[in-house]
Amino acid sequence: MKKYLILLAIVVLAIAVGVYYFLFARGSVCKNVVPEDAKAVMIFDSKELLKQMDFSFSDVMRLWKQHNNEDSNVGISFTTPMYGFISSDNYVCGVFALSDAEAFEKTIVGQEYTVESQRGFKWVSVKDVLLCFDSDKALVLGPVSRGETDRVRGQMMEWMKQGAHDVPMLNTIEDMKGILRLRISYGAIPDNIQSKYKALFWNVDLDKIFLNMAFNIKEKAIALSMKTDSEDEGYDKFVSKWNAFLCPIDGGDLKMPYEEPLALAAFNLDGEDMMKSQSTDPTFGMALEGLKTYFNVGKMLQAIDGNVAIAINDESTFYAGIEVDDDEFMKGAQGLESGMSALGIQCKKTGSESYTIESGDASVYLGVRDDILYLTSDYDAAKAGSKYSSFKDGSSLKSQADDKLFYLSIDLNKLAKSSFATSSFDAVETKLVLKYFDRLNASATDDNCLEIELTTKQKISDILKSEEEK
Repeated sequence: MKKYLILLAIVVLAIAVGVYYFLFARGSVCKNVVPEDAKAVMIFDSKELLKQMDFSFSDVMRLWKQHNNEDSNVGISFTTPMYGFISSDNYVCGVFALSDAEAFEKTIVGQEYTVESQRGFKWVSVKDVLLCFDSDKALVLGPVSRGETDRVRGQMMEWMKQGAHDVPMLNTIEDMKGILRLRISYGAIPDNIQSKYKALFWNVDLDKIFLNMAFNIKEKAIALSMKTDSEDEGYDKFVSKWNAFLCPIDGGDLKMPYEEPLALAAFNLDGEDMMKSQSTDPTFGMALEGLKTYFNVGKMLQAIDGNVAIAINDESTFYAGIEVDDDEFMKGAQGLESGMSALGIQCKKTGSESYTIESGDASVYLGVRDDILYLTSDYDAAKAGSKYSSFKDGSSLKSQADDKLFYLSIDLNKLAKSSFATSSFDAVETKLVLKYFDRLNASATDDNCLEIELTTKQKISDILKSEEEK
């Protein structure tokens, strides 16, 4: 009996070792290819994708066979995490595990590409992309010019031969939940894009600022979360200025004349603290000084104390409402009429604290009513005041915006029916929005975090399964 127990223990141990190898060791083989000095890293976890979509692996294989009408064995291990990275010399690379190297090579040859053998590895060159693989894994790199090919092949072989080593960029995102996880240094952003923001971050080392992203599928939403962290003191000081005057939105006091606007953006601001924190910024000071001719913008900004809500109700109606703690700034608005007139715009004072601004057939209304500074193209909204400007207690927009530092929501159904959408998108895209999608939401819970959600009318798993049955 004892011999049988020992034999059973050996079998169990062998199975455990096998499971570990296929679920973990093969993943680490891919991870080891990522260089220590990568500027950006990415992890794609197909098992997490299936879990979040409520799909089994057999469902995926069935779909694959349906759409390809051929043997599903392409030699790639789809259950093993795939890695991507940007190298220190700006090559974009991807690494994935192989379940069957011979089947993988057969698949490549079947696509009429040439496979070469060199120094223990197989190679494929397609335009400006290089593919290198062995019995366990494959590495794709590009773009690479013909003159760089020999040098790059040597670099790829070094990466493929690496053993276990620490990759600092990976450490942060490995424990994050996500189908797709990404960490990138802002220094990896192309120079032509960086140049547009250098004036804003002139004393900041972009290589020390990192963006972490995670893509997830919820029951009725596709979500992208983004978080920034920094090792740069200049950037931290810049962000701390915003901390001084951004406050959580008070959803209970969020006022708006429209119950279900096409789009709503909201945040909460302490104007006095903002003026103090920006007082040393020369550009900000010059802008305020220039606007004093028409309006005392400095006093107006200082008076802001609460929610700021901006809404588009339809194609021609918008409303912006700002909570203020006094209206003294309106007494300095005498220059508004003459200033607008100099720009060819008619401005008429219609009350002690209200103006009508007209240009052609368009009219907007500016004023203060019930401690709300408003600017709107809707005459009724300008006159309504707080009597009609609070969301109902059960409003989803109100509850979703509560306690956020920033909130944006767009009704995709209304957008799809607008003239802007019908002129910008074709009928197929419009029908897709109307059929499946509900809203596009963006929110921030702190100064370094942003989440973007695309919500659906049905469960995502139900949508995919219904499409499969067609």
